[in-house]
Amino acid sequence: MRSILSRRDLLRTTGAAGVGLATVGFHPGVLAQEPKRVRVLSIGVIGTIGGHDRKQVAEHPAADIVGLCDVDSEVLTEAHGEHPDAFTCADYRAAFRDHADEFDAVIVATPDHSHAPIVLTALAHGKHV
Repeated sequence: MRSILSRRDLLRTTGAAGVGLATVGFHPGVLAQEPKRVRVLSIGVIGTIGGHDRKQVAEHPAADIVGLCDVDSEVLTEAHGEHPDAFTCADYRAAFRDHADEFDAVIVATPDHSHAPIVLTALAHGKHV
C-alpha cells in the first residue's frame, strides 16, 4: 500500500474534481437568474471626484445609487436631483446607523484625511468599498 500520492494521481483526482465542480455552475436554472444589483451609497457627491465617480457607477447596468451623503447641503440637493429615490444624509455615521441594510457598497469621495474612518466604518458593516 502506497502512503504517498503520486503527482499523476494528484492531477487526475483534482482535475476530475475541478471538472465536476465547474459543471455544477452551468445548470440552466443558474444561467437564467437575474444578476444581483449592487446598491451603492455615495459619500462626497460632487467635489473633484465625487460627481464623476457617482455618475460612472450610476451608468453601470447592475448598480444603483441608493444613498447620497455630503456635508454640503447645496451639493447634496443637486445630486439628489439626479437620484430622486436615494436617501440623503449629511453625516456618514447616520447613513450606517439608519440605512445600513439599504446599501451593499460605498463610494468614498471625500477629502483624503477623512477616508480612513469612513472606510473602516464601511468594512465593519460588511460593505464593499
